Amino acid sequence: MGQLNISSQATPSTQSQHQTLNDKTAGEPDEHLTIPPPGAFRYDNEREPQGNQIKGQEVNFGDSLAMQNSRLIPRQPTDPVWAPDFYIEKVITMYEYVRDKDDELTFVENQIIYVIKKNDDGWWEGIMNGKTGLFPGNYVEPFDTE
Repeated sequence: MGQLNISSQATPSTQSQHQTLNDKTAGEPDEHLTIPPPGAFRYDNEREPQGNQIKGQEVNFGDSLAMQNSRLIPRQPTDPVWAPDFYIEKVITMYEYVRDKDDELTFVENQIIYVIKKNDDGWWEGIMNGKTGLFPGNYVEPFDTE
């Protein structure tokens, strides 16, 4: 995930077209309020620092997936010793993936990953063989133990 940088691209002539709530007089319709034009916000493709921690595992409860992240599964007796105390989902890799950055996981097909965070950008954070890292969420599917 990245950081949101707000840069003002409005010129003096376009700034006068934008009203603030304080400028609005009583009785005027809401149609005079405008939103910033497209391109007023720039998204940096750098990952932001990790979220809150629960028992040493990183779980972000502030993103749009907070409801999903709040349904944590406790470690099961059949899980390996390196598995996190709590996780969102257990997944199995469908494809090979070689990391591009140091904070990513490398894996081959049919490996188990314990998901501890799902980011809005499609990159998930998980633990595999005791190593924590990011990976593309579309390279895995839920692991069905039944």
